Amino acid sequence: MAEEVKKAPKPVDPNSAKYKLGKIAADAYVDAIEAKKRGEKVAWVSSNFPVEIPETMGIATVYPENQAAGIAARGAGTRMCEVAESEGYSNDICAYARVSLAYAKLKSCPEQDVAMPDVVLCCNNICNCMTKWYENIARMCNIPLIMVDIPYNNTVEVSDSAVKYVRAQFDNAIHQLEELTGKKFDEAKFEAACKHANRTAQNWLKVCDYLQYKPAPMSGFDLFNHMADVVTARGKEAAADAFDLLAQDLEQNIKEGTSTLPFPEKYRVMFEGIPCWPKLPNLFNPLKEIAHLVKMHGKKLIVDAMSSFGGVPLDVHELGIDFLISSANKCIQGVPGFGFIIARRSELLHCKGVSKSLSLNIYDQWEAMEKGHGKWRFTSPTHVVRAFKQAMDELAEEGGVEARHNRYCENHRVLVDGMRSLGFQTLLPDEIQSPVITSFLYPYADFNFKTFYTQLKERGFVIYPGKISQADTFRIGNIGDVFPEDFSRLIEAIKTVAN
Repeated sequence: MAEEVKKAPKPVDPNSAKYKLGKIAADAYVDAIEAKKRGEKVAWVSSNFPVEIPETMGIATVYPENQAAGIAARGAGTRMCEVAESEGYSNDICAYARVSLAYAKLKSCPEQDVAMPDVVLCCNNICNCMTKWYENIARMCNIPLIMVDIPYNNTVEVSDSAVKYVRAQFDNAIHQLEELTGKKFDEAKFEAACKHANRTAQNWLKVCDYLQYKPAPMSGFDLFNHMADVVTARGKEAAADAFDLLAQDLEQNIKEGTSTLPFPEKYRVMFEGIPCWPKLPNLFNPLKEIAHLVKMHGKKLIVDAMSSFGGVPLDVHELGIDFLISSANKCIQGVPGFGFIIARRSELLHCKGVSKSLSLNIYDQWEAMEKGHGKWRFTSPTHVVRAFKQAMDELAEEGGVEARHNRYCENHRVLVDGMRSLGFQTLLPDEIQSPVITSFLYPYADFNFKTFYTQLKERGFVIYPGKISQADTFRIGNIGDVFPEDFSRLIEAIKTVAN
């Protein structure tokens, strides 16, 4: 249709906010390389480290997350991830981390080269992966790591002791940087950097608020690109000025009903801050509706059924699924050891020669199994396959997927009813909760999960050892060779532990 034809993008005005912000981000890489040539120290910095400190001291900075995103955007993400994995880093960890760790080893990547670090600046107020990522960079490069430790706080109010502790962390970081770089910290420059940062942040909030309008005055791609400047350059006067200009530009777009999108707006997805993972099922789990839309537009449908296949009814043929991915364990109730793909043969044939991974080449794996009568390309996990066969037999004996799903639902019901009777609340509302695993909020502010976990283990119940959401939660799985009576006994154990 004519309205769906993409318009040719307009050339970027060098006086526009978009151009200025893009230049700030690009210049950061050049500035760090030039500083290195002059014999100055370069810092690799995490996204949540207080940027105002190195900005005050005139320290050239590189942000590995931004570099990793740039490398991936230019098509080299897979190559760099494979380098990291060859060094022993798991493919389960953050892809940003793997790309960055690969660069720390190779010290070069034509898609986005940066100056190597003399010091690593990190803050632990984000995720455990980042902490270990930056620790490994420091180890690989044999350089100092300056870590700012932020104490956990689950209330709006912040205690004076916490403020003093964080202030001491900042003071210590400044002292270490002074000794390392030979540059002095200037309070006046710091106040100026904070002033610029506050102005940048205020305009950024204004910019994000403008996305409520339709059409949105800015595309999501522009939003993510500009976010890099908020993270890395908010203490620069040039960045504060550019965000002032960006807010003005978007105000004009709103008045004119225009957008930076190169095509008319039809659909939108908005994340405020970190995506709210527990709420995503509400958006993406209506599989039938999504499958219909996918097929209506002639696209391929890949379904991640890692934690549901075998325990949640699913008709591959009815939904027109082209590739379904799952595992030998989880709802199949086998043992961990291999994943599998149910693929439409016609689509599988198109995969020949496409994969850049040896181990994840599904066409070669399939072809080897066809020619070898089920033999793996390499050493077959014989015991795991035997366990998988037994698990499939047990699934059939139970009555198939429908019967197993009913058992999981009953497990979930007994668990939730019992936990609510003890004063626990579920993280998710019932209407979007799956029967596979259930998250519960901590019952009170000083709830000690470690003690709770240990005492349950002593009574014969092992639950998930940690939380994954932004909220203070713990999880209990409803799947496996467990039954409603097991959950009744669990509730009795929790009753003794929680009191």
